[in-house]
Amino acid sequence: MEWLKTRGARLLLKVGGFFFLIGATAFTIAYFTTDIPDPNEYVNSQATIIQYADGDEVGRIGAQNRTSLPLARIPLDLRHAVLAASSRRQKLLLARRI
Repeated sequence: MEWLKTRGARLLLKVGGFFFLIGATAFTIAYFTTDIPDPNEYVNSQATIIQYADGDEVGRIGAQNRTSLPLARIPLDLRHAVLAASSRRQKLLLARRI
């Protein structure tokens, strides 16, 4: 700790501490004054489109207001089904490339 006894080192430590406090204060102010938007505000009312495998449209089911749900509210069986369907589709796409 001999280096702290020099005048330059103490000045450098004080200036560094001052800038750290300024930065920490600015971050704290920015963190607490930033508004986080509600994700449901950006959800559009959209119609569900049902299509054949070749892309032709079968029909549309009316406009629905969709809302975001936390993952905990979606049943585990449904989550597994979506993941399985997605994995199967990816395997089929990869098989076509080979």
